[in-house]
Amino acid sequence: MNKNIRSLAIIGTGPTAIYLLRHIYDNIHILSKAIGQILLFEKEALMGMGMPYSPLTTDKYNMANISSEEIPGLTESFAGWLRKQPEEVLSEYGLANMEIDESEVYSRLALGAYFRAQYEAYLEKLRDSGLDILEFPSAGIIDIIPGGEKFGLLSAS
Repeated sequence: MNKNIRSLAIIGTGPTAIYLLRHIYDNIHILSKAIGQILLFEKEALMGMGMPYSPLTTDKYNMANISSEEIPGLTESFAGWLRKQPEEVLSEYGLANMEIDESEVYSRLALGAYFRAQYEAYLEKLRDSGLDILEFPSAGIIDIIPGGEKFGLLSAS
């Protein structure tokens, strides 16, 4: 690894991490001078969703507590993303044959799938911008050990 590359570790890949990735991308012309590599650690196997929106912790009957118009902008709106989904995917979320509205609240599973799609979109944009992105699914962090200029991460897996 090049000594001039500085790594940024992000622990957890839910919505907060997605908005950090968006901020990095939006400011890539400045931040690429300081960040050459992003390491993403996620406790679960599914990355980019967040615990409340994962199929491991919820189902299609649990509703999100936020509508599309309340979600700060990402690559596209939640409702806009839903409108692009095939009928069989919408059916999985209990949204088949429904008109998708920006002001409606939909299932947490649908929101999790949306966040995952946005996560993937930002990873692609950052990679295209020249950043090295490393993902570590199923890697729960149990400790961070300071060590001078470098830090060590202890993973449970």
